[in-house]
Amino acid sequence: MPPPVDASSIPVPEEASGSVSSSTSLPWSSLPKFIPGTTNVQEYTQKMKFIASIWPKEHLEVLAPRAALLVEGAAFHKVMRISPEKLKTSSVDGVIILVETLGGSWGMTMLEEQYETFERALYGTLQKSNESHDSYVARSEVHFEELLARGTTLEEIRAYVLLRQSTLSPDGRKKIVLDQGGKLRYPEVTKAFRLLGSRFFQDLQGDKSSKTKVYDVNLTECDSEPAFAASHDAESGVSHPASSTEALTFLTALDDEVDGLH
Repeated sequence: MPPPVDASSIPVPEEASGSVSSSTSLPWSSLPKFIPGTTNVQEYTQKMKFIASIWPKEHLEVLAPRAALLVEGAAFHKVMRISPEKLKTSSVDGVIILVETLGGSWGMTMLEEQYETFERALYGTLQKSNESHDSYVARSEVHFEELLARGTTLEEIRAYVLLRQSTLSPDGRKKIVLDQGGKLRYPEVTKAFRLLGSRFFQDLQGDKSSKTKVYDVNLTECDSEPAFAASHDAESGVSHPASSTEALTFLTALDDEVDGLH
């Protein structure tokens, strides 16, 4: 009678055992959902970049398809038009196609990311009418901590605000930034800003607008309207802070800047 065989001594094919164990241990729960109108496209892009960088290379072909299944609403109909073969690739190309289909920019440069961070922290974080104070503070802290993590200096913030609040065209702002090599050095930015405002450049560009008036150094926009003034909606009976109008102005200017930087 042959001796009993120990099951543990039977060799298991490495490929089969590895594929089963590793596929079940993948961090599927870390994949973010994409909800149109709710999910921040840039944050979604950064999350997918990070996940793709740490994802096991032998399982990259299942990353993009699984992430595509977490897309909701009208955006999912856009994802459905992508060829499955383009998503099921053994590289990050499938994830890149998914992100760009959803409106993200996988190849965003460090300069673009820097200005996006400035915009979100300084002008893009506004408290919603129904948002709690804790929620607003948490969102604001996240964006400003990202600025600090980049080693942002007060000089860079001064230069950004100076250009952001100016009446320069998108091309004018772009010229100043590119002339400085993408760096926000306040002394150099002010020199370039004053040069563009000189009569020589205005005549050269055919600018007939007269910007010669000098205002008092203490003049601010608050002198014409209280900082915390509120407008009252007679129909709904709801008071809206004056910043709601300012937010629309900020967003409009932001669109102009993005178009100018690309």
